[in-house]
Amino acid sequence: MPGKILALILLYSAALSAQTVQPSSIVVGRFQNLFWYITDVQAASSSESRVRFISVDSHCAPFYLSTQEYLFDRISVPQLSEKADVCMPESSLSRIVRSARKKNEDGEFGQQVLAARCGSELIVHYLPASSSLNFILLKRKAPRVAALWALADDIRKRYEENATRESQGVDRGLKEAGTSNPSLLEQAVSDIRAGNYDIVLPDAPPELQKEGHLKLSELMPLPEEATATKPENSGEVENIDQLRLEHSSTIPYPSIAVIAHIEGEVEVELYVDPASGRVLSAATSSGHPLLRSSATDTIGKWVFLHPYMGPNPVPLVVRYKIEKVQCPPVIDTSASSVVKNSRKAEKKRKR
Repeated sequence: MPGKILALILLYSAALSAQTVQPSSIVVGRFQNLFWYITDVQAASSSESRVRFISVDSHCAPFYLSTQEYLFDRISVPQLSEKADVCMPESSLSRIVRSARKKNEDGEFGQQVLAARCGSELIVHYLPASSSLNFILLKRKAPRVAALWALADDIRKRYEENATRESQGVDRGLKEAGTSNPSLLEQAVSDIRAGNYDIVLPDAPPELQKEGHLKLSELMPLPEEATATKPENSGEVENIDQLRLEHSSTIPYPSIAVIAHIEGEVEVELYVDPASGRVLSAATSSGHPLLRSSATDTIGKWVFLHPYMGPNPVPLVVRYKIEKVQCPPVIDTSASSVVKNSRKAEKKRKR
């Protein structure tokens, strides 16, 4: 083991000394739980970066696609990836990874793929499952190499933190375009079908392959099919029918919370003006920050039947749960099934 640790240190030191070029773009892709995930980071300027999150749900046909785009106007591409050696030569990374392998653990490369434009060169890193590595050793001896595995998640977390500040009016430096923007969806579909992300996306599993087509670019339907509307996600108030409301509106599910699969409950207290029935204030006592503002911003515009005779404050619980895509039942009409069922029917008649 000491020799292996020394080899890892020497390999990382040599690779670190050669690290001089800064990335101008980064794309990370992976396939997990029948979802393709893409994190696409492009330079908007020397001090800005545009990040696009794309997810493709393959549970049902047609595929459901969602996309978000964010502009960080004070964070460049190198700053977003400053903790990770994205421009390390792939040959150097491969040697370091092999030095960190667990005994008798091969682990396939390509569980997650990262492609970075570094100067005039496109560097592609095929990252095996972290479970196949002595990852504690890797993080201790080569932290900027280990950071490659977490880069996409770190970028998302950085966005969530900025989005929370932005929703609270603290930081207006983040501009967002949501999944409801048809042009963003169509552009994402066009980019996928053009093969722009083939290099970072693994082949489809056998059950999704069609007529020898393995790549998402070959399987992706046309924009009008791929952008079909999913069941609308929203926050639900458990006792809304008992509130005697004159005006209410659907509580939107924050798009970034859907992408990040954030679910939960938000407890709200409302103070209502007895004369007008309008909400004077809405305060939350629990719940995820990304969900709280959605609840209070919407509920604050509700109007109760006036004169309002109910309690003050009014306690509410808003539940946020992401709707799952339900596949329709498949009716087996194969010959063997028809014969089998007809035989059962014949036996019943004879009885």
